[in-house]
Amino acid sequence: DPKISLKFNNKIPGYSRFDEIKTYELDLTYSERFGGDGNKLKLPAAYTRCIIDCLCGDQSLFVRGDELRESWKIVTPFLHKLENEN
Repeated sequence: DPKISLKFNNKIPGYSRFDEIKTYELDLTYSERFGGDGNKLKLPAAYTRCIIDCLCGDQSLFVRGDELRESWKIVTPFLHKLENEN
């Protein structure tokens, strides 16, 4: 079942001392978060959503060629600098 889980340490709220730490977990289990109304959550297979977007003409998840070229113009000098430093 797909999920995102994060554990973190937190000071107990209120007048507790700073050495009174408790571990908390943030759990975003997809089936519980988005399918909790009794309906079975149906997640598409890995590339199904992407293929559907392509067929419907939705390009919001894709980069245009000119955008990609401009991005590399910005990033390439930094990569060269890192390469020369090592």
